[in-house]
Amino acid sequence: MLQCDYTISSILKTLFSSEIIGAIPNNTEGWTIELLDWSDENNQSIRRSLNPPSGWHFIGENKHMCKGRLIGGCLEVMQFLNNTELWPDLSTWDRAVLFLETSEEGIKLFAVTRFMRNLAAQGIISRLSGILLSKPGGSYMTVGHFYEYDQALLKVFEEYKIPPIPIVTRMDFGHSDPMWILPYGVMVAINPGKNTVTILENSVR
Repeated sequence: MLQCDYTISSILKTLFSSEIIGAIPNNTEGWTIELLDWSDENNQSIRRSLNPPSGWHFIGENKHMCKGRLIGGCLEVMQFLNNTELWPDLSTWDRAVLFLETSEEGIKLFAVTRFMRNLAAQGIISRLSGILLSKPGGSYMTVGHFYEYDQALLKVFEEYKIPPIPIVTRMDFGHSDPMWILPYGVMVAINPGKNTVTILENSVR
């Protein structure tokens, strides 16, 4: 198995096939925060060290399956777009599944909490069907930090008295490495009972 099989499989299924993408597999390769300058040809043959697979974590409402169209992206970029003409109107968030990931810069936990509070104050979180969160990025990040990010999400639901929804954390997309592609606007299902996240549509024709 190549170190990048997980990413290669995602690219082939998402961008080079017109079939329904289907269930997102768990990453069994492991994950890394090791960064290399790929413009240096000497680095292109280096095999980066991997941490053991961490597995997904299902939190929030864990009894019922939910469906919704994917919307989201890099949290830091979404902060830039917030309250601009590019920011989606409230109806766009209705029954959507929000996916969030953080960059390799390693955004601090308090900033994640503040961003989620902003979404709650706008009335966005209460409209969502579910949330997907990738492994937090940053060279200082360890498995021990994952729990803190999980709790930050749940804390905002409690603060704003929003009924819980299915949330899956510690996934592998965005700046996580390796990563799975999440296409904007496609329908996805979260099934906490079976611990699955399934993309129900194709992304290309």
